[in-house]
Amino acid sequence: CALVTHMGCMDGSGCAIMFIRAGGKRENIRYCAAGMLERFVKDDLPLLGSKFVIFADIGISGPSQQRYADELEKRGNCVLLDHHVTSIQLKDRNWCDVRQEFCGTELLRQYLGLKDESSVALAKLIQDHDLWLRQDPRSVDLAAFTVFVGQDVFVDRFIDRDVTKGVFTPLETELMAIMIRRRDQFIGATTGRQPRAAYRS
Repeated sequence: CALVTHMGCMDGSGCAIMFIRAGGKRENIRYCAAGMLERFVKDDLPLLGSKFVIFADIGISGPSQQRYADELEKRGNCVLLDHHVTSIQLKDRNWCDVRQEFCGTELLRQYLGLKDESSVALAKLIQDHDLWLRQDPRSVDLAAFTVFVGQDVFVDRFIDRDVTKGVFTPLETELMAIMIRRRDQFIGATTGRQPRAAYRS
């Protein structure tokens, strides 16, 4: 089984984490930039051979959407889980699950049947930021942390972490406080805005 997900975003990272937690292998994860799935289908998909492929948090868009969707449908052995508006036209295909009320991480968690509290909590935290719900202030800090450490390090650090017992380690909390303070000071200096409240662990 292989996972193809969004490159450089927290939701794509969350999909990678859910995939690994469900027993998927790290070497079977492919990251794809937004708008580049068509190129992946054309150039890289054949390299996966007959593997079952999960496309999560990434969809087919553009004028050739239906053609590439037809190619995937003909190939079979795949599923597409997405929430972006560009994928809405695919929702009636039986191998596509397109629901805008969930982020990609949550769609994949549901698909893989992960019900442990840590996976549920992590998906909820990522969804809070990715869908702009902003109900949990920690989601903003988690997104900032993703940018700070990069996708691979983020995935490594959260594969086994139980976020119900704390989102960050003490060292990460300290580093994030420094980073956010510097960022907010820069924003304040350039825009006149006041720095936000202290970092939330």
